[in-house]
Amino acid sequence: MSLEEVKGIGPITSEKLIEAGIKTVDELSVRRPEEIKEILGVTLKKAKEIILSAKDLAFKDFQVFTAEEYKEKEKEISRFLDTGSNKLNSLLGGGWKSQSTYGIYGPFSTGKTQLCYTAVVNCVDQGYYAFWIETEPNTVYIPRLEEIAKNRDLNLDLNKVIVIPASKIGTIFSQFRAYEFLRRKAEEEKWDVGLLVVDSFTAKFRRNYSGREMYPERAREFGRHIDYLEEFSKRFNSVVLLTFQVGVTPDAPGQREDLMRFQSEYYPYGGTLVQHNINVWLSLNQVKGGAKSMDIYELNLVDHSYLPKGSIRFMITDRGIEDAL
Repeated sequence: MSLEEVKGIGPITSEKLIEAGIKTVDELSVRRPEEIKEILGVTLKKAKEIILSAKDLAFKDFQVFTAEEYKEKEKEISRFLDTGSNKLNSLLGGGWKSQSTYGIYGPFSTGKTQLCYTAVVNCVDQGYYAFWIETEPNTVYIPRLEEIAKNRDLNLDLNKVIVIPASKIGTIFSQFRAYEFLRRKAEEEKWDVGLLVVDSFTAKFRRNYSGREMYPERAREFGRHIDYLEEFSKRFNSVVLLTFQVGVTPDAPGQREDLMRFQSEYYPYGGTLVQHNINVWLSLNQVKGGAKSMDIYELNLVDHSYLPKGSIRFMITDRGIEDAL
């Protein structure tokens, strides 16, 4: 719905609200009258009337379901992207599930980006568009996507892989703008988006918020990004994969506690707000050499709203990721 559908809002007042960061009827409906009074330069009574009109419109779109209805609705809308690993598909209840946000963390060179490459190839083969936001240079390597597709005998239409390179992502604010741009582009082009990858989701945060005194501001900005990406996944019925850099607790007791919580001595950068607001958490580690001198990696399902914890082992090959031999 347009803001101008709200009683008392015209083109000029709509523009004022948008400039103040209120872009939807839903956002307007939950604002305080005093805030709207200040933004629009109207009386408090008028501000209350505007908010009440916005609430009436917002309630028209509000739905409730019985548990049975919700169960059937979820069956209709849920779709799964192949992970490339049969064991991982099983661990995740069928693969990467739409309308879900996954946090993938682990030390350097443990397969985070390779998981994403394989997901992109399978997404496009299944007929959807795949978006990739690169925040660190050279994480997107198109020949690698082509190699995986060729060796899996999959159809890879590169016109359905949309990349925003690291050169365009200078700050966390341009990173957020990239989400908005991709959403607008997808809506204009009517693209069926199956996947959005942000690799690495936390790189710019780490550079922009380096001191403890900045933690409250960092938490607010993390919340803004995650809220938008959750809404993106619902809007397009898509999967969101976010790779995370990690930290390590320096003392031994802390390491033991992290090992119990995160299935690793490493923890995802971002703090408790991030940990609470990501749907699914996956940790990665390299464990040992395998057959044919192939390195073996372990993936742990650390947290999920309804699936049990578990782990699988995989290899990185010319087919992307696949089950360890």
